[in-house]
Amino acid sequence: MVLDPGASLRRVELLQLLDQLDPWIAKLDEAVMQAAESCATAVCLMQQAGVGPVTALAFVLTIPVNFPALAPSDEKDYSIRDDLGEMLSET
Repeated sequence: MVLDPGASLRRVELLQLLDQLDPWIAKLDEAVMQAAESCATAVCLMQQAGVGPVTALAFVLTIPVNFPALAPSDEKDYSIRDDLGEMLSET
């Protein structure tokens, strides 16, 4: 498909921007994965089909821990918000 010169230039610029964003996104993905792996509740949730680290952490961070099946096994789960905030601020 032949693009008009302005559209072609914009496409090249957007592809360059994507190349710049990819490493940053990879660092954020790693921080989310580390945070999820350090949270027993998130690890439990990730054992369910279709639940990854982002979904598990979103659930842990927004839903109260009053669910008996999701009760944290250690105090680290209670500090997950602080841990994730620190990890993201380091990137």
